[in-house]
Amino acid sequence: MLSKHQTKVAVTMRRLRNALAYRFDVPDEIQRLILEQPLSDYFLYLEKVHIDAKELIPKVQPPGLGITRQDSTSTRRYRQNLAKACVEILAATFLMFRKFRPDELSLVDAVAQFGQKMDAVLQQNSYKRGWGDLPVSWFWLRMEDELAELRAVVIQFESGEPIGWEPVVKEAIDVANFSLMVLDVLELLE
Repeated sequence: MLSKHQTKVAVTMRRLRNALAYRFDVPDEIQRLILEQPLSDYFLYLEKVHIDAKELIPKVQPPGLGITRQDSTSTRRYRQNLAKACVEILAATFLMFRKFRPDELSLVDAVAQFGQKMDAVLQQNSYKRGWGDLPVSWFWLRMEDELAELRAVVIQFESGEPIGWEPVVKEAIDVANFSLMVLDVLELLE
Protein backbone atom coordinates (compact mmCIF):
# COMPACT_ATOMS: atom_id res chain seq x y z
CA MET A 1 0.00 0.00 0.00
CA LEU A 2 1.33 3.43 -0.94
CA SER A 3 1.70 6.18 1.64
CA LYS A 4 -0.17 9.47 1.19
CA HIS A 5 3.03 11.10 -0.07
CA GLN A 6 3.82 8.23 -2.45
CA THR A 7 0.32 8.43 -3.93
CA LYS A 8 0.62 12.17 -4.52
CA VAL A 9 4.07 11.77 -6.04
CA ALA A 10 2.80 8.94 -8.27
CA VAL A 11 -0.07 11.10 -9.57
CA THR A 12 2.34 14.00 -10.10
CA MET A 13 4.80 11.77 -11.97
CA ARG A 14 1.99 10.61 -14.28
CA ARG A 15 1.28 14.27 -15.09
CA LEU A 16 4.98 14.87 -15.60
CA ARG A 17 5.34 11.86 -17.94
CA ASN A 18 2.39 13.15 -20.00
CA ALA A 19 3.89 16.65 -20.14
CA LEU A 20 7.28 15.29 -21.17
CA ALA A 21 5.93 12.89 -23.77
CA TYR A 22 5.77 15.51 -26.49
CA ARG A 23 9.24 16.82 -25.64
CA PHE A 24 10.86 13.41 -25.91
CA ASP A 25 8.75 11.95 -28.69
CA VAL A 26 11.47 13.18 -31.03
CA PRO A 27 14.59 11.66 -32.59
CA ASP A 28 17.57 10.97 -30.33
CA GLU A 29 19.60 13.83 -31.77
CA ILE A 30 16.90 16.36 -30.76
CA GLN A 31 16.71 14.79 -27.29
CA ARG A 32 20.46 15.34 -26.99
CA LEU A 33 20.05 18.98 -28.00
CA ILE A 34 17.38 19.45 -25.32
CA LEU A 35 19.65 17.95 -22.68
CA GLU A 36 22.71 19.88 -23.86
CA GLN A 37 21.16 23.20 -22.87
CA PRO A 38 23.07 24.88 -20.04
CA LEU A 39 21.52 24.56 -16.58
CA SER A 40 21.08 28.33 -16.52
CA ASP A 41 18.64 28.06 -19.47
CA TYR A 42 16.49 25.63 -17.51
CA PHE A 43 16.71 27.89 -14.49
CA LEU A 44 15.72 31.02 -16.45
CA TYR A 45 12.73 29.14 -17.83
CA LEU A 46 11.77 28.01 -14.31
CA GLU A 47 12.00 31.56 -13.04
CA LYS A 48 9.92 32.91 -15.93
CA VAL A 49 7.14 30.36 -15.41
CA HIS A 50 7.16 31.07 -11.67
CA ILE A 51 6.95 34.85 -12.14
CA ASP A 52 4.27 34.63 -14.84
CA ALA A 53 2.11 32.28 -12.76
CA LYS A 54 2.44 34.37 -9.59
CA GLU A 55 -0.30 36.71 -10.82
CA LEU A 56 -2.73 33.76 -10.81
CA ILE A 57 -2.41 33.15 -7.06
CA PRO A 58 -4.84 35.89 -5.89
CA LYS A 59 -7.29 34.83 -8.59
CA VAL A 60 -7.51 31.24 -7.34
CA GLN A 61 -7.16 32.14 -3.67
CA PRO A 62 -7.96 35.72 -2.63
CA PRO A 63 -5.81 37.11 0.23
CA GLY A 64 -7.01 36.07 3.67
CA LEU A 65 -9.41 33.47 2.37
CA GLY A 66 -9.25 29.76 1.93
CA ILE A 67 -9.21 28.15 -1.46
CA THR A 68 -12.06 29.41 -3.59
CA ARG A 69 -14.53 26.75 -4.59
CA GLN A 70 -16.34 28.98 -7.04
CA ASP A 71 -17.54 27.26 -10.13
CA SER A 72 -16.97 30.25 -12.35
CA THR A 73 -15.39 29.69 -15.72
CA SER A 74 -12.66 32.24 -15.03
CA THR A 75 -11.69 30.64 -11.70
CA ARG A 76 -11.47 27.21 -13.35
CA ARG A 77 -9.34 28.68 -16.13
CA TYR A 78 -7.00 30.34 -13.60
CA ARG A 79 -6.69 27.06 -11.70
CA GLN A 80 -5.97 25.17 -14.93
CA ASN A 81 -3.34 27.74 -15.92
CA LEU A 82 -1.71 27.51 -12.49
CA ALA A 83 -1.71 23.70 -12.81
CA LYS A 84 -0.01 24.00 -16.22
CA ALA A 85 2.61 26.30 -14.69
CA CYS A 86 3.24 23.80 -11.88
CA VAL A 87 3.67 20.98 -14.40
CA GLU A 88 6.06 23.15 -16.45
CA ILE A 89 8.06 23.80 -13.28
CA LEU A 90 8.12 20.04 -12.64
CA ALA A 91 9.25 19.44 -16.23
CA ALA A 92 12.08 21.98 -16.00
CA THR A 93 13.31 20.60 -12.67
CA PHE A 94 13.14 17.09 -14.10
CA LEU A 95 15.20 18.15 -17.12
CA MET A 96 17.83 19.56 -14.74
CA PHE A 97 17.90 16.17 -13.02
CA ARG A 98 17.92 14.31 -16.35
CA LYS A 99 20.81 16.41 -17.64
CA PHE A 100 23.16 14.54 -15.32
CA ARG A 101 22.01 11.09 -16.52
CA PRO A 102 21.10 11.47 -20.19
CA ASP A 103 22.02 7.95 -21.29
CA GLU A 104 21.83 6.11 -18.00
CA LEU A 105 18.07 5.60 -17.77
CA SER A 106 15.09 5.43 -20.08
CA LEU A 107 12.72 8.38 -19.83
CA VAL A 108 10.18 6.32 -17.87
CA ASP A 109 12.86 5.07 -15.45
CA ALA A 110 14.27 8.58 -15.05
CA VAL A 111 10.82 10.00 -14.21
CA ALA A 112 10.31 7.16 -11.72
CA GLN A 113 13.68 7.87 -10.11
CA PHE A 114 12.90 11.59 -9.96
CA GLY A 115 9.60 10.74 -8.25
CA GLN A 116 11.41 8.51 -5.75
CA LYS A 117 13.78 11.34 -4.91
CA MET A 118 10.83 13.72 -4.46
CA ASP A 119 9.10 11.20 -2.20
CA ALA A 120 12.26 10.65 -0.14
CA VAL A 121 12.44 14.38 0.63
CA LEU A 122 8.74 14.46 1.54
CA GLN A 123 9.24 11.45 3.82
CA GLN A 124 12.20 13.15 5.52
CA ASN A 125 9.94 16.10 6.29
CA SER A 126 6.83 14.11 7.22
CA TYR A 127 7.25 15.03 10.90
CA LYS A 128 6.23 18.60 9.97
CA ARG A 129 2.59 19.53 9.97
CA GLY A 130 0.64 18.85 6.80
CA TRP A 131 0.33 21.41 4.06
CA GLY A 132 -3.39 21.11 3.33
CA ASP A 133 -4.41 24.12 5.41
CA LEU A 134 -1.73 26.54 4.17
CA PRO A 135 -2.52 29.16 1.52
CA VAL A 136 -1.18 28.76 -2.00
CA SER A 137 0.64 32.08 -1.63
CA TRP A 138 2.75 30.55 1.17
CA PHE A 139 3.93 27.75 -1.14
CA TRP A 140 4.66 30.20 -3.94
CA LEU A 141 6.83 32.30 -1.58
CA ARG A 142 8.64 29.18 -0.35
CA MET A 143 9.18 28.16 -3.96
CA GLU A 144 10.82 31.57 -4.50
CA ASP A 145 13.20 30.78 -1.63
CA GLU A 146 14.02 27.41 -3.18
CA LEU A 147 14.52 29.03 -6.59
CA ALA A 148 17.05 31.40 -4.99
CA GLU A 149 18.91 28.41 -3.54
CA LEU A 150 18.76 26.65 -6.93
CA ARG A 151 20.06 29.79 -8.67
CA ALA A 152 23.04 29.87 -6.29
CA VAL A 153 24.05 26.25 -6.94
CA VAL A 154 23.51 26.57 -10.71
CA ILE A 155 25.83 29.60 -10.74
CA GLN A 156 28.41 27.69 -8.68
CA PHE A 157 28.15 24.62 -10.90
CA GLU A 158 28.38 26.54 -14.18
CA SER A 159 31.28 28.65 -12.94
CA GLY A 160 33.31 25.47 -12.54
CA GLU A 161 33.28 25.25 -8.75
CA PRO A 162 33.75 21.62 -7.72
CA ILE A 163 30.37 21.19 -6.03
CA GLY A 164 29.26 18.20 -8.11
CA TRP A 165 25.77 17.73 -9.48
CA GLU A 166 24.10 16.57 -6.25
CA PRO A 167 23.37 20.08 -4.87
CA VAL A 168 21.70 21.05 -8.16
CA VAL A 169 19.50 17.96 -8.06
CA LYS A 170 18.67 18.50 -4.37
CA GLU A 171 17.51 22.07 -4.96
CA ALA A 172 15.62 21.11 -8.13
CA ILE A 173 13.79 18.41 -6.12
CA ASP A 174 12.85 21.01 -3.48
CA VAL A 175 11.36 23.29 -6.15
CA ALA A 176 9.51 20.32 -7.68
CA ASN A 177 8.05 19.36 -4.30
CA PHE A 178 6.63 22.85 -3.75
CA SER A 179 5.05 22.63 -7.18
CA LEU A 180 3.50 19.29 -6.17
CA MET A 181 2.18 20.89 -2.96
CA VAL A 182 0.50 23.71 -4.90
CA LEU A 183 -1.20 21.15 -7.16
CA ASP A 184 -2.33 19.21 -4.09
CA VAL A 185 -3.64 22.22 -2.14
CA LEU A 186 -5.63 23.37 -5.16
CA GLU A 187 -6.95 19.80 -5.46
CA LEU A 188 -5.47 19.50 -8.95
CA LEU A 189 -3.81 16.11 -8.42
CA GLU A 190 -6.52 14.12 -10.15
